[in-house]
Amino acid sequence: MLNLDLLHGMTKRQLIDWMMTNNLLEALKKCEACNEPLVLKPTKRNHDELGWRCFKSGCLKYATWILIFPGYCCRSEAVIICHLLLVDRPSTI
Repeated sequence: MLNLDLLHGMTKRQLIDWMMTNNLLEALKKCEACNEPLVLKPTKRNHDELGWRCFKSGCLKYATWILIFPGYCCRSEAVIICHLLLVDRPSTI
């Protein structure tokens, strides 16, 4: 069961870290093109303010942004609730 009071008091980064710690989001992700680990970087491209990037030079997906929330299909209710909590959170990343 989610403690919404605890989650509501977190910053965006804290909430994302909590979701990764609790296996609601991938904490490690590999590039589909080169199989190297992606790097989680701050971005202003989406409201989550974080995205995965490949930094292996020569990779077809080099510096391509991958959203941490790629879509709602196959997500648990907990992930959807946490994602919705991120939308109203002020920028802190």
